[in-house]
Amino acid sequence: MEFEIKIVNYTDRVKIKTIENTLMFLRSDYPNFISWFRTRVKIGLKKGTRKIYIAVPSENPTKIAGVLILKDESYEKKICTLCVLKEYQCHGIGSALLQQSINTLNTSKPLITVSSRYVEEFHSLFSKFKFDLFQEYPSYYLPEYIEYSFNAPIEQNFIGYIANA
Repeated sequence: MEFEIKIVNYTDRVKIKTIENTLMFLRSDYPNFISWFRTRVKIGLKKGTRKIYIAVPSENPTKIAGVLILKDESYEKKICTLCVLKEYQCHGIGSALLQQSINTLNTSKPLITVSSRYVEEFHSLFSKFKFDLFQEYPSYYLPEYIEYSFNAPIEQNFIGYIANA
């Protein structure tokens, strides 16, 4: 399967709404997902501190196969969302999006967190890119799940941690 990675401009309101709708299922794992997306992501896009990339299948360029949301601040280089839709998994899209994040954030070890509900799905991808489990956070978003941080702590003011050292 061939696909293209495209950056989404903050002025493309239709595409941003489509991305929001595509990711709507994440509210069950991240209770404040919608308000976070509508405020922090949209405002960050305009300020230039957030970036959204989408993977678009060549055979159907109106579809979204994957979404990558990045936070690019001097104090934090973070993959906020990395999602490849089920029907497009195992075609290299996750690897391409992860490589895009490394290039954009200019670090080989960006922070990313994953729920215990999905951590196994990311295992081979994180191994391929040599991501390191940093810490476990029980009940961070939901009481029944652990949130795992890779490469850095969730909270960047973690004592003794130097961001992207």
